Amino acid sequence: MLKMKEAVFLASLPHRQSFFSYGGWKMTKGIDSDDWQEFIKTFFLPKDLRKAWQEAKSYPNKLTLNLYGRLAEIKIISIWDKKYPQALANIFDPPPVLFLWGDEYLSYKDYLAIVGTRRASPICQAAIRALLNQIKDLIHKSKLHSTKELAVVSGFALGVDSIAHRVAIELGIGGIGVLGSGLLYASPRTNLFIIKEAVKKNVPFALLSEFPPKMRPCPYNFPRRNRIISGMSSVVHLIQTPLKSGALITARYAIEEGRDLKVFDHDVFDASPGSNEGGRWLIENGAEKIILAELEKQILQKPNESYRPNKEQLSFWKTQQRGLKALGNNFYLKPLN
Repeated sequence: MLKMKEAVFLASLPHRQSFFSYGGWKMTKGIDSDDWQEFIKTFFLPKDLRKAWQEAKSYPNKLTLNLYGRLAEIKIISIWDKKYPQALANIFDPPPVLFLWGDEYLSYKDYLAIVGTRRASPICQAAIRALLNQIKDLIHKSKLHSTKELAVVSGFALGVDSIAHRVAIELGIGGIGVLGSGLLYASPRTNLFIIKEAVKKNVPFALLSEFPPKMRPCPYNFPRRNRIISGMSSVVHLIQTPLKSGALITARYAIEEGRDLKVFDHDVFDASPGSNEGGRWLIENGAEKIILAELEKQILQKPNESYRPNKEQLSFWKTQQRGLKALGNNFYLKPLN
């Protein structure tokens, strides 16, 4: 296993497409291999190496991180380790190292990505719950996996990502938040309560990053983060996204790397203009729709006055008639204590 300084050195080297075109990190067996010095000098300039080692020297041999009273050591997984996620290792430009904080996630048999806009409409809250309930039912019926062998992967952003983890934890499904910063600057800070909720309910949860732990969030880090989300996952679920959205970048990576891409047809339920243009474009160009029979049964069926409809269904039709948003702001999303 790599030491912290060695891992930071690798993570601090520049990310170049030309390097991966030659084969990337798979061309060597690791930092202790006989060809390492020649390999590293062949593909990186002396100034790149000096800068990376200078960054690495500022780190101790071990780092711990305390979040919500949970003190844990930051673990390191290199691309040469057997524990490195195999699906991620097979993408075009897999990161040489991953920094992990939280519960061990490597025993999971499958990863499912759920991503979308930071401004999720109320109907998408319902869609996420219906989707995860559907997945949980399929797991139990198949008898092939349990919820302890499945993890929801996201970019740990506000909106869809946050809702997905909250609902997953409620259902006993673990999660992995992939960051666009180092672990010491995990953000957004308002999402860290998800860890507290996971600990309280004894559900596994981890934060993951390819960036050195002291790196602050940067705009150009997030597209790189998105390739890890899709690269780890067998299926990428896109819940809601406008045309200009990081979730569309994740969708593009999923298509390029041959992952299954499924898109929620948000506009069937809520015709808010411009809120799901990206998702609609993907569907029109062949992406598979997410079919949520439970949601359609609950919401789209017009209430019959001969029985008492549930409050969410009634709210949907009343607000539709008034031309307002499809559902109330708290639909299906329970407040956390």
